[in-house]
Amino acid sequence: MIRIELNGHKLGINFAHHKKDLHPRFQRLTVCTIFNLDDPDKPVVLATGRAACSTLDQFRRDVGRKLALKRALCQHDFHASSCSKCGSHEQHFLELSHEARTQLWLVYFDAIASKYPEEPVEDAAEEEE
Repeated sequence: MIRIELNGHKLGINFAHHKKDLHPRFQRLTVCTIFNLDDPDKPVVLATGRAACSTLDQFRRDVGRKLALKRALCQHDFHASSCSKCGSHEQHFLELSHEARTQLWLVYFDAIASKYPEEPVEDAAEEEE
């Protein structure tokens, strides 16, 4: 779980990756849950975002995490049964300022970068010389 202090509240961001028969077209699911951890004995779910991977796509955890977090943080704008901004069907959302959402994204990227450091990419032009 990624932990963050935001506006005087302790929050946690958790990701779960599921592989099951969800739908004939979707076999993998990534779920992002944002918790209020002010009372560590009773965490409260504040928002949830889901990203389903089509059987036609290659499952990538990093892509699923980003899309699920985007949907959890989206300030939903419903015109039909889904959000016009992110496509989510979740009816509740976490009201956050742009600055607070930016801070959550920065904490997410710092946590992921420390857990999964990127391999240095060599320039193909330098290899040919």
